[in-house]
Amino acid sequence: MGGNAFRDLETPRMPLHVYLAVRERLQNLLKQHFTYVATPLEAPGKKDHGDIDILLCGPITKFRPATDDSTNIEALNYKTEDIAAIIGAEHSRRIGTLDQWNFAIIWPEEVSDHPATPDQLGNTDASIRYIQVDIHILPTLQSFNWMSFMHAHGDLNMIITLTCRPKCLQISEKGFFVGIPELFKTHPKLGRVLATSDPDQVLRFLDLETERFWQHFASWDDLMDFAATCRFHNPAFISNRRDDNSEPTSSGVATPVSESKGSVSLTMPNVTALVRNMAAVVFDQIGRMLPASKIQATAPEINALTNTSSGINSSGTTSAENSAPTDALNLKPSDRKRLKTRPMYDHWISVYLPTHIDDPPRASAHLTKADVIAEAKDFFGPDFAARYDAQRISALKTTGEQKLWEALRKHIQSEANESSEVTVAMKGIKRELIGDDDMEDQAATQARAAFKELQFEDVLNWAKAEWKAVEARQRAYDKTKAETL
Repeated sequence: MGGNAFRDLETPRMPLHVYLAVRERLQNLLKQHFTYVATPLEAPGKKDHGDIDILLCGPITKFRPATDDSTNIEALNYKTEDIAAIIGAEHSRRIGTLDQWNFAIIWPEEVSDHPATPDQLGNTDASIRYIQVDIHILPTLQSFNWMSFMHAHGDLNMIITLTCRPKCLQISEKGFFVGIPELFKTHPKLGRVLATSDPDQVLRFLDLETERFWQHFASWDDLMDFAATCRFHNPAFISNRRDDNSEPTSSGVATPVSESKGSVSLTMPNVTALVRNMAAVVFDQIGRMLPASKIQATAPEINALTNTSSGINSSGTTSAENSAPTDALNLKPSDRKRLKTRPMYDHWISVYLPTHIDDPPRASAHLTKADVIAEAKDFFGPDFAARYDAQRISALKTTGEQKLWEALRKHIQSEANESSEVTVAMKGIKRELIGDDDMEDQAATQARAAFKELQFEDVLNWAKAEWKAVEARQRAYDKTKAETL
């Protein structure tokens, strides 16, 4: 498909020479108004393109500020017509309230005689061809650099994320995160701590060659050979969906186990199915990321921008030609759809990993989550280590208390005769656990200490056994307090 933001317009895919010519012209126009203009490093092997993606940062032209006295670049309010006028767009679509747009420009006359690859039917005006241009204005140079890294080389960062997730590491739109093991899967927002949004730091931490990252790859296998140099890569670490939290053995190789708890023969069909199941573990996370066809960038201050594309195909065969039929695999419909729409990722799952199943694991593949977190604290410095520990305690406290109150209320409701008993008992338990007044009951004093140490299981056991006594103490406390008023 070509660009798909404008259903009523014909936006066919562009042959490579058309893409390069239009991309260069748009960049030159935008460089008159922005300090940083980047078109992403494309994924290898692309012979045509559905749209042109451009990142912008650092306005030279003074656009309308959000308020009359605003001088903060981050507060600038870009109007759709501002950007449309610069690139000569005929149609536009702003994405929510973000500084992201889809624009449609008319296919330039100077390349109109070259054959396109039209693939959108049912357009209202098939006589006019358009090119979709997706533009994202970033508020800071740091965010510009990160987005340049995040979406470089198509699905590369998704592949790296698949390698890192078992170690509680995640690359996302906002930065590189180190997870809190107890919450990483169940509470995505609370269960991860931002380590950095500096691409070079991330590449160094993962032991990936920085200079090589900012160059084109010749083929999919070339790109995947690079991804496999990540220090956590282990081609034999194959698991099914429920083994995402498993740890490697001391040798760095985890033994694959089937759902029936029997052994698995590592024949090629079984390896292919198991590796595909491993991919399903991260499909939900991948679904939150921008489509792989979207922004794939490199920043000019990191790597000098070029207006050339690799234009080099991969090994000549597609993953679909080399992989087992998806109908024969245990995949959900949404999984199959994602594999079909992400051919590079599908190649990694169904071709590259099975082919390299016997390759030795990388140096840090044997590390546990705790080992990796300790290394991250050391690598990213004391400020991150302090933030990580503080957020971990806060997150565990928040989620632990929530589970405690829910479980306790449910238990008391099952035993109480009246709703007022539940209300008074819950009030008393919270007072005795959270308050700072002296208590004569030794068990309650111990429960308060356990609560402060986040030992919620011990607290729950105490409260289940003592809630009636606590309710009686709370009624006496309320009566005494009322009499003194």
